[in-house]
Amino acid sequence: LESLLQTNPSIAVGEIGLDNFHFNDPVTKELSTDMEIQMLAMEHQLSLAIKYQRPVSLHCVRAMGPMLQVWNKVLHQSSGKMKK
Repeated sequence: LESLLQTNPSIAVGEIGLDNFHFNDPVTKELSTDMEIQMLAMEHQLSLAIKYQRPVSLHCVRAMGPMLQVWNKVLHQSSGKMKK
């Protein structure tokens, strides 16, 4: 993703986010992709969006708390790096 952002100055990061609804097993409610993995991916994508000043579209399904955790963490880490 980063190499695409570096070489294509007009592209967006795109849709990023968390999904706490799609399950591998409807009985155990095991997520098809673990929430921790989703959160790490979103953190990385959001960091790249800030670094390259590119837009994102947020996707959130039954995961507002974890999404806000990622959002706050990345914005806190990036607050000194963003252009005004």
